[in-house]
Amino acid sequence: MLILCLLILPLGMGLALCRARKLTLVYFGGLMASWTVFELLAMIFHTMLWSLRVMAGIWMGICVVVAMAGYLRGGQQIFQTRWGEHKPWNTVQKILLVLVGAFVVLQTVNTVFGTYYGNWDDETYCAVAVTSWYTDTVYRCSTTAGTLLAPFHNVKYVLASWPVYSAALAILGGLHPAVVYRTLLPLLEIPAFWWIGGAILTMFFRKDRTRTLMSLLLFQLLFLVAAEKMTGTGIEWWMVVNCWTGKSVGGGMVVPLILWMMMELYDTPGAAQRLTLWKILFLASCAACFVSASLFFVVPVQLALWGAVYLLFTRRYRETAGICLCLLPPSICAVLTLF
Repeated sequence: MLILCLLILPLGMGLALCRARKLTLVYFGGLMASWTVFELLAMIFHTMLWSLRVMAGIWMGICVVVAMAGYLRGGQQIFQTRWGEHKPWNTVQKILLVLVGAFVVLQTVNTVFGTYYGNWDDETYCAVAVTSWYTDTVYRCSTTAGTLLAPFHNVKYVLASWPVYSAALAILGGLHPAVVYRTLLPLLEIPAFWWIGGAILTMFFRKDRTRTLMSLLLFQLLFLVAAEKMTGTGIEWWMVVNCWTGKSVGGGMVVPLILWMMMELYDTPGAAQRLTLWKILFLASCAACFVSASLFFVVPVQLALWGAVYLLFTRRYRETAGICLCLLPPSICAVLTLF
């Protein structure tokens, strides 16, 4: 069930909504779409005090219908898409690929089996997931007293409903939310983080596979050094120790994904192809509101800065509307949080 929700359905939803040249872009577009649908349902069910189990079923149903339409419409794209350059791999490239893959596996194993994060913030997130699961509500009960709370009692925690996602996955998969939150989600998050990082490096080094892999390996080593030296205060440390939290997913997946989309937009000459990328970017902007309250402020700044650079160098000023549209969801959440 978890493989279905985290891999198969997002790919199908991406095929229904996106016509990107790269299958990885299609997948991440579908994943952001599934998170956006979950956020919209979560706000409704939180406000109305409706059942979390009903919401999980509705969300699953919507994702299945859209994914089926995607597979029927563009399933052949899976087999037609080129998974990189069809050039022979030399010995150095094979060694680098093995080292990079081994690092990802070791980090995932270490995070799943070898770390514990005893922190009030993380414990609160996990308690939100568990309490929602026990009370069959979308974060409408106190995590300490169990009493019923008013709608939007803590705006930033309610708007960023990432912990409730673990509760819904637990319902669908028949597991405890804490297991999903701290043990299973890292199996997706860590490889996805490095995949996006590798995609960004590929944009820098174009078709030089050796330099891309060498840079990614260097990136991984510097990542570990930063995690060791910035204990508890940096995204590197969060991704090693507690990658399941919203701030880790935001810094490790959502923010790099937005940067990747801006770079892809810069490199894409066709207006029709750029429209697909704008769709993915907008979905990522919406999903940012679902993942972490810190992204309410980080994403607008990122989009404004990179959007200005994009318009300045490409002179595609007609696409200013696209940047403004992507700025809208997190900016609304930021205003609601502040006022």
